[in-house]
Amino acid sequence: MERVQAKSVKYRLRFIFLIILLLVVCGEAAIRYWIELPQIQAIQVESDKKDFKRVVQAIKSSLKSVQVWSYDYGVWEDTYNYMEDVGEGVQYINKNYVFGTFHAAGLSGVKLITQQRRTKFECEIIFDDEQCDQHNISNIEPIQLDAIINHLDSVNQNTVSSSGIYITDEVPHLYGISKITNPINNQQSGYLIFFQKMDKVLIDQWRSETQLGIDVEWAKNERYSVLSNNMFDDINQNYSYINDNGYLSFSLPDINGNNLISISFKADSEQAKQDFLSLTLILGVSAGLAIPLLYFRLISREVVKPMEYISSELNRINETSNYQYKFPRFNTLEVNLIVSAFNRLLERVQYQQEQLREKNESLQLVARQDYLTGLANRRHMDKLSERLWYKTVKANESFCVCMIDCDYFKQYNDHYGHKKGDELLIKLASLLIEIEGKHTNVIACRYGGDELVLLAYSLPVEMLESILAELKEQLLRLDIKHESSYLGRVSISVGYYHTLAVNEIEANPFFIKADKALYLAKKMGRNTIVNYHNMDN
Repeated sequence: MERVQAKSVKYRLRFIFLIILLLVVCGEAAIRYWIELPQIQAIQVESDKKDFKRVVQAIKSSLKSVQVWSYDYGVWEDTYNYMEDVGEGVQYINKNYVFGTFHAAGLSGVKLITQQRRTKFECEIIFDDEQCDQHNISNIEPIQLDAIINHLDSVNQNTVSSSGIYITDEVPHLYGISKITNPINNQQSGYLIFFQKMDKVLIDQWRSETQLGIDVEWAKNERYSVLSNNMFDDINQNYSYINDNGYLSFSLPDINGNNLISISFKADSEQAKQDFLSLTLILGVSAGLAIPLLYFRLISREVVKPMEYISSELNRINETSNYQYKFPRFNTLEVNLIVSAFNRLLERVQYQQEQLREKNESLQLVARQDYLTGLANRRHMDKLSERLWYKTVKANESFCVCMIDCDYFKQYNDHYGHKKGDELLIKLASLLIEIEGKHTNVIACRYGGDELVLLAYSLPVEMLESILAELKEQLLRLDIKHESSYLGRVSISVGYYHTLAVNEIEANPFFIKADKALYLAKKMGRNTIVNYHNMDN
């Protein structure tokens, strides 16, 4: 491209500046003279509305956060199983209701309520402890609890979660409630409620988010008031606030119409007024710029048209997401500075897109794959098993889970070291990957530790048994030394459960029965394969 000699437009505008300097003073005085008080008041009202919405939004955001926590745990299958006394209830509580899980959210308590509105579990979340404190629970009056549950049930049948505020022991709390629902069949088994104290930390958070000095007052000696989240929508839509000498305040009534909480803050409308008056100075400058019509052609040719071209090209780049573009140079120095900046920006965006693409590919792989063996990890396996079970149920075909355990693996680790143990798992995983490559309807996964899993679907049991026998023999042919095994070399035990998918209500029973078969294989002396259907024999 031919190099263009750039010229600075500022030298050609010096004469215009002398004219503007005179017109600015005249224009500013004229605009301030003709401006009317209602216009300023309208600006103040609009500013007050924006401040009001910022405060309401900050509170709604906190309520939404507590509601999301309750929903996430409420629709979790393990929560439903705990309420139905399925599985290890104590293990579920000890595993999930610990300090680390809720610290970032600022939650202060939790309750699990049955359909009959009896408390099944409750605790206070202590931030300086590893476990919930079940002796100092978040207090809530029965009438408040009934009001919270009744409000959730009365919204509509499809609503499974809600949030709001209540006061107990003269301390306001945010609550989030969710129906405890089985994610598979949508059966309900009670309610889960999370609480968050409206303490100084939370109020300071609102102040930080809104950049306003928020003060909160609440009704004293009030033990039966509950505020539902839909009250915020009414207040927000109607702008239900009072402006008292620059201080805005509004009240949040409970479901009975009583004043529960009052919130006040200093508005920014006075600053908006000053901003408006400052704007008149800009308008004065703009009025002055309209006078020197003789320079319009110069500005249009040297500045406006190049900027329109740049704007048009930027819009095209935005629409096509094609950042492999370079702007040409123009006659004006200042425009070329912008062009150079855009060219550097486009180059950096292109580079960052490439980096982001590589990172996304890496993250997707990490989310699905076990880092040591390269097999599907436990989380991905759980999703795959449910999806494959559902697929085979619709097709009325078989589904199978094979649990594979390396015999005396702990003793192997203790004798040869963990590094050798990892190498052994990698070798065993490579055998499973070979099987996966030969059979499109077999998927290899790592269950945990030295336990591996084969998921097989639409596969005859005879072929499955042949695959497992070949796997067992391949490992023995590797002749990996194992002095702590009676065989003197590494071997595996396998337990599997193979049947039509419709015979079970979900994928989990396949794992349970395959694990029982694996247990029998170990009990029989290891280095063997056991079919769950043959356990009685």
